[in-house]
Amino acid sequence: LSEQLNHAISLSNRNKSMLAIMFLDLDDFKMINDSMGHDIGDLLLVEVSKRLVNTLKKCDIVSRIGGDEFIILIEDVEDVDSINIVSKKILKRFTEAFRLNNQDCFVTTSIGIAIYPMDGDNAEVLMKNADIAMYQAKDKGKNKYVLCTPVMKTTVIKTLNTTNSLYRALARNEFEVYYQPQVSCTSNKIIGLEALIRWHHPELGLILPGDFIPIAEQSGLIIPIGEWVLMTACKQNKIWQDAGFLPIRMGVNLSAKQFQNDNIVSDVEEILRETGLEYQYLELEIDRKSTRLNSSHPL
Repeated sequence: LSEQLNHAISLSNRNKSMLAIMFLDLDDFKMINDSMGHDIGDLLLVEVSKRLVNTLKKCDIVSRIGGDEFIILIEDVEDVDSINIVSKKILKRFTEAFRLNNQDCFVTTSIGIAIYPMDGDNAEVLMKNADIAMYQAKDKGKNKYVLCTPVMKTTVIKTLNTTNSLYRALARNEFEVYYQPQVSCTSNKIIGLEALIRWHHPELGLILPGDFIPIAEQSGLIIPIGEWVLMTACKQNKIWQDAGFLPIRMGVNLSAKQFQNDNIVSDVEEILRETGLEYQYLELEIDRKSTRLNSSHPL
């Protein structure tokens, strides 16, 4: 594939023509392996290969690069519309059942597309950008094709840089918790507080949660960051109580990933013990939405 792609790029450069790299990944292939067995999974890969070859022109190249990932190389692309047609044709073929050991199996695929020379001038960049577009297709619900765009590439680079910075942010004490009061409309008194995380980036300045929490969730960093917020908020609430302020509940946001963590119960219990805060003064808000789970609930 590498040799063919490099050769195709040289020809396209000489002829001032376009070529397309299509990165295909089967959707939920692991579920098929787990439920039907690896032998059936292997048969499916063979049948997918045959179907792709039979769907495309003889001059197009189909390569399985590992697992359930395939690369298609299409040379002499006339325009983007022709790639749209090919992509839709492939997706349509996947609506037909695969017959494996006398049983029907249905599987879909997500496709990412990079076009030379707009999306890269060498094999490595084209493959990378097609891979980026494929993951965008997965994020949009799978069973789709997505063409790479400049915005997409910029977003991926920004996400990568943010992820790398997040790994260092906790160690460098760049996070801070703001406390937003909840005021009663009838008594005009503060009846609760909500802990809100902020990130003081050394170069970018103040970053709001909406710009980094989704990335923290994707990378798994939301678990240690969430524990730090919970510990910090409980500790601060206890400090205020010990200073003589009226005891009130502190609301702390938990992402869905944090709530699904097997250690969530023991983590909350340990933080309450360590800070000395009584459970009735902690409120957990799930996924930053209006539905709240009081900490007295048997999680």
